[in-house]
Amino acid sequence: MARALTEETGQGTKGAPSAGASLPAAPPEDADDLSILAPDVTMTLAGEAVTARELRFGEQLKYWRELSEVTAELAVAAKEDDPDAILSAFVACHDAFMTLLSASTGKPPAFIEDLRGAEAEALLGAFWSANQGFFLRRLMAEFRKAAAKPAEKPAARETAGDASSPPSSATDMPEAN
Repeated sequence: MARALTEETGQGTKGAPSAGASLPAAPPEDADDLSILAPDVTMTLAGEAVTARELRFGEQLKYWRELSEVTAELAVAAKEDDPDAILSAFVACHDAFMTLLSASTGKPPAFIEDLRGAEAEALLGAFWSANQGFFLRRLMAEFRKAAAKPAEKPAARETAGDASSPPSSATDMPEAN
């Protein structure tokens, strides 16, 4: 997909996944240190140079609600066996995702919504490439927390074999000698 975007738009996506890709793993150990430290991606969209930046700490605090909404949808998507799960997660929280794209690029939502297909996909890939670390750290924390929870035990009423029978009264019981 990255090659197709490069051919169509003349812009690479720095290894970013396509909209239908599954959640990528953390960067490999031999990944370029500079791309990890400064993952911003610049490309030409609608004739303008646009940089999809990693959201800075202050922006993460400012947009925490939107980031949390997108992260929750990504957590659901990660459990799906669907190649379009990531894109579906972004669609499910459209307004929050558009706010984050706008914050990452400094472009108004109207600019982003007017992009043509290949350019929009390139921006989506660039945003993911620049910000995947934030989302993956949150997703890993969620998955670790879920794995650490003990399995829910059935309620005592469900485990008792004759719990559905009404209790016997003292008059129905034979007296002990």
